[in-house]
Amino acid sequence: MIKLVVSDLDGTLIDEHLRISKLNKEAISKLEENHIDFAFASGRNQQSIKPIREKYGLYQEAILSNGALYMDTHNNILKEHVLTRDQVKRILKILIDEDMPYLFSTDHGFCTPMEPIEIRSYWIRCTKIHQGIDEKAYEKGGSQESSFVNLLTHIDLDKLLSSDIKILKVFTFHEDIFLCRRLSDQMMNLGDISPLASFAFNIEITDVKAQKGLILEEVIKSKGLTKEEVAVLGDGMNDLSLFEIFPYSFAMSNGAPLIKEKAYKVIDNTDHNGFSRAISIILDL
Repeated sequence: MIKLVVSDLDGTLIDEHLRISKLNKEAISKLEENHIDFAFASGRNQQSIKPIREKYGLYQEAILSNGALYMDTHNNILKEHVLTRDQVKRILKILIDEDMPYLFSTDHGFCTPMEPIEIRSYWIRCTKIHQGIDEKAYEKGGSQESSFVNLLTHIDLDKLLSSDIKILKVFTFHEDIFLCRRLSDQMMNLGDISPLASFAFNIEITDVKAQKGLILEEVIKSKGLTKEEVAVLGDGMNDLSLFEIFPYSFAMSNGAPLIKEKAYKVIDNTDHNGFSRAISIILDL
């Protein structure tokens, strides 16, 4: 019997306009009615998850920053795997040598030693090229209003590295997806970090233990749950560890090919209430 359901957010529970459909919201209520716990897993950090939590009342436990943090319903950190300063310096050497734009996701929000306005402009360029998202979507009231590029602040790199700010993730991107793949492979060879991606044109770099599946595996042990008592949902490559570890995994139909290959079942995409369909199947397991 399933006792815990963990779902990715963007592209799984919420659509590209940051909306949760009525059927998907009702599906979460059905879990509660059947005494099944619900948590969500996201690449977002505490700052960028806040408006979604407040809008939809999603105050359940959460995996954030791809697995760097596991937080309870009161925002207390139960588990964490943050980057060391040595790891950050080795990552930055690769990115700076390739003249890549980069920023940090931290426990104090998003920051960069580069020019935030230039980072914003280039990110919008990349999403327009690869996703067809117009610049207006990033303006007030647009579907991308809460994007990290609208939350980005400037910070001196030496000041950041000498501070006690926790660096959860280094984030980089480029319109050349082949360059991103090459750099991802190069960073994989560092051994102690994990380069994952939400899109073909970005790399999200964390400690090797900061993966959604790995941190969830740690947490369920403390809860006395088995892997067979957990169901997971996702669509992107940053959900891969969930699909490798947990047998009851549900992939969105528009998800990454490898995710669908490893899934227990492939369901409809977010626009067709795939999350709701998965919950119906889970309740019958």
